[in-house]
Amino acid sequence: MGLAASGAAARARPSAAGGRPARVAKTCEVSECSSPVLAKGLCGIHYDRMRRTGSTDRTRPVGGQQCSEAGCGRPAAGRGLCDMHLRPIYRAEERARRLAVDDRTCVTCGVSIAGRRSDVSFCTRECKQKETVRSGRAAKASREWYYRRAYGMSREDLIAKFGDRCNICGAKEGGGRHGNLHIDHDHATGEVRGVLCHGCNVSLGHFKDRPDLLRAAIKYLVAAKRAAAPPAAVEVVATLF
Repeated sequence: MGLAASGAAARARPSAAGGRPARVAKTCEVSECSSPVLAKGLCGIHYDRMRRTGSTDRTRPVGGQQCSEAGCGRPAAGRGLCDMHLRPIYRAEERARRLAVDDRTCVTCGVSIAGRRSDVSFCTRECKQKETVRSGRAAKASREWYYRRAYGMSREDLIAKFGDRCNICGAKEGGGRHGNLHIDHDHATGEVRGVLCHGCNVSLGHFKDRPDLLRAAIKYLVAAKRAAAPPAAVEVVATLF
């Protein structure tokens, strides 16, 4: 009889679509929390907090040490402070310890760089660039890139093939603004012809790489020397050309 009555009561309850009884969603028992219940009348956040601390509040229960910073309330990790407030103190102490034994200075300007990483040698990027230019490393890297892009070989390959002196006058130094030997090439085909000093390279350019103009210049110089020099000297000059 009791079972029949309970069955009738169950059939009399309002039901949702599909014939199943309507279920009312429960919310967390903590005030001002509307999250659904996970267990024991609490949502997931408050249930986990209750398991860890014994309370649904953000702070630890009475008896646990809390951070001494005003308004913090987090659990204390050391020196009466929480992890968040303790971390900057540890960092400052470590920096002071490094400064006490570090006397490094910037390679370029001499400003102290104590306390920085062990691989740092400059105070700013500008100082590093200045030192790179001063030492010649930047110019050397630029030349190597240019040689490979323009001629398909390194400077060492060019010297091994054509020598380390001007192929016309034999000068060791290149002269000009940078003092390097110039790579002479055929402007029509791009083929490398040799290495020249600044003066010889510019001279070929002024004569437009034309042998007939060079021969005409030689005749001009011989004629000028013949007119100004004694006959014996003229004969010597004539035999050279």
